[in-house]
Amino acid sequence: MTKLYPIALLFLLVRVLSPAVSQDWQWINPMPTGNGPRDVAWPDAQTLYAAGDKGQFFASPDFGATWQANTMPTEADVMSLYFVDAERGYAVTNAGEIWHTTDAGQTWALQFTDPGGTTFRDLHFFGDSIGYAVGDAGFADNLLFYTHDGGTTWVSATLPRRTSASFYGLFFVKALSADTVVAASWDNTFFQSFDRGLTWDTTGLPASPAGFYEGGYFVNDSTGFLVGPNAYVQKTTDRGAHWEQKLGGADSLEQARHYFSEVFFLNDTVGWVSSFSCLYKTRDGGDTWERTCEGTYGSGRKSYIRFLDETTGVALSSQLYTTTDGWNFQTVLPTGPLNTWYRFEEVEGDLYAVGSGGNLFHGTKDGAAWQLLSTPTQATLRGIDFVDPMQGWVAGSDSAVFKTADGGQTWEGVETPFQGNFNDLHAWSMQEVLVIGTSGSVLKTADGGETWAFTSLDSLKQLNAVYFPQPDTGYVVGASGLVARTLDGGQTWALQESGLLSHLNDVFFVDGTTGYAVGSLGKILVTYDAGATWQSQVSGQSGTLNAIFFLDADHGYVTGSGVLLVTDDGGQTWEEQYLPASGYLSDLVFLTPGQGWVVGAFGSVLRYNQPLTGLEDEVSRQAVTLRVFPNPASSQTTLVLPTPYTGQGYLQLIDASGRQVYQRNLAFTAGETRWSIPPGLDRGIYFVQVVTPDSRQTGRLYLHP
Repeated sequence: MTKLYPIALLFLLVRVLSPAVSQDWQWINPMPTGNGPRDVAWPDAQTLYAAGDKGQFFASPDFGATWQANTMPTEADVMSLYFVDAERGYAVTNAGEIWHTTDAGQTWALQFTDPGGTTFRDLHFFGDSIGYAVGDAGFADNLLFYTHDGGTTWVSATLPRRTSASFYGLFFVKALSADTVVAASWDNTFFQSFDRGLTWDTTGLPASPAGFYEGGYFVNDSTGFLVGPNAYVQKTTDRGAHWEQKLGGADSLEQARHYFSEVFFLNDTVGWVSSFSCLYKTRDGGDTWERTCEGTYGSGRKSYIRFLDETTGVALSSQLYTTTDGWNFQTVLPTGPLNTWYRFEEVEGDLYAVGSGGNLFHGTKDGAAWQLLSTPTQATLRGIDFVDPMQGWVAGSDSAVFKTADGGQTWEGVETPFQGNFNDLHAWSMQEVLVIGTSGSVLKTADGGETWAFTSLDSLKQLNAVYFPQPDTGYVVGASGLVARTLDGGQTWALQESGLLSHLNDVFFVDGTTGYAVGSLGKILVTYDAGATWQSQVSGQSGTLNAIFFLDADHGYVTGSGVLLVTDDGGQTWEEQYLPASGYLSDLVFLTPGQGWVVGAFGSVLRYNQPLTGLEDEVSRQAVTLRVFPNPASSQTTLVLPTPYTGQGYLQLIDASGRQVYQRNLAFTAGETRWSIPPGLDRGIYFVQVVTPDSRQTGRLYLHP
């Protein structure tokens, strides 16, 4: 894996800022965001609302044809939505919050927060004023709150409690009338109140093989249904006094078809039940069922299904689906490739992400346009390294290794003497490449893949990442704290002592001696002596950290699952910064302190593009290429600029803090002009500016000792 990229750079508008990263992240893919919605509200035939992780809220006025994205003023996950009409709605979160909108979700007001650790699961209103919100406190208690004044006040109800249940939590609530409300919980209790939630009666639900139910719906004040795993469907016609099993006993191992999570009925006879990948329909009140398991219905756990009539419906998993014929569905939210992207690379303005399904996501013009590329495999690609914008390598599961000479449009398969999974690679050229993977495997070719040299560092440990700060010096990290170094370009390796038993997922060196590694349990390691000793830094995290990147000796970035950590002091302190993504994030790259990329699961590609301050804005809009070589550089550096200009100008170098560290006068000659920057500068990222009377053009250079 290579993470210092520029050999030829388009001139950019480059200005410098501190590394503090705030809310200047933009979703590039999927659109409008990659935070999957968790619930839907459908107040009329055309209006759809959806909400989900980190307060993401979406509105469609045309049954999902177009969407407007908004963010509620919370970083919690919205678990349930309910709209009284197209303008007035409510949302509850996993942080015990109840929110209210009166303008179709454009603005939200916080009505209530429960400090007791409540996760709300469902929400329902009868009319404008009477509402109920239900959930749990860490699965340890059944919780219900009610309002009689439209949410101005919310009151906690006192519920009867069954003893000896494995876990608790209300997953369903519905107000059947102004006075009557029913609810169901995971401890197999059915609740009823006839006085607006002041007092409650309970009955036990019929036992099921899984021991609990997942979804519920009442058609009217007497007929209702509950569904759960093993294709269980229970029906009552006397408001829960008695229950009749309508379906059940299916193979628990085939949960994609038989794990029922949602139910909806139009009337007493016509209804639907959903599993992960199948939609079941009955026309006789549940006595008989037909089903479809077509791929258009998706394969995720459904958290919402509703039908306006027998043909027009909506279903939700991590994606939102609509149907107009009752059986065939189309995805309307989000849109774009939903591959999991594992590695990301920038090379001379071209962007590449590799991931599941043998696909690459290619961005041009610094992310202005994107194209999904395919390789001749369905293997998961986890390693990528391009030696220039056209030529590069990828590697992945099932021993997959491919190379391209046309920017990824076509790929040539490369055979290796290894059966297993590759996780990363490093390419010096199209001839010399090193790949790493399972069973401690390291393979290197010096002839473009015709022959390979193989070694195993530890047959019981997987290697996860490789990084070469210098042509001959490289590092690998892997399972159970494995760290190893090579001083001869990967021919031989020496194990190093990391002091960890947990897994390491990525490694990065800012120079020949200072390096970092990240992994599970929130671990960040640093070495100042080329790996002879490693010590821990305080990340403030307990989850898995997947990738690390440094712009220079001070400014670094780490990502994991919905987490971005930033340091401006070489990791002495790490600060968690806002990131709109909530899911698994696998890699990140920063080009400047104000421009970066993060990729991960569910197709996630996010760009950080903060308007920077500190340098003058007068930059030529002309696409002129500044070549800087060698780059990275450790001695005298040469810059080459094709220009039609003849006359005087000057060149300056500016470090990441915005300080000018070098300047010299230049004499331009039309054609191609070369200048040299002498050695002696500290290691790090520099912005190279070439200034003439009518233009200011900027490139980027990395110097290492």
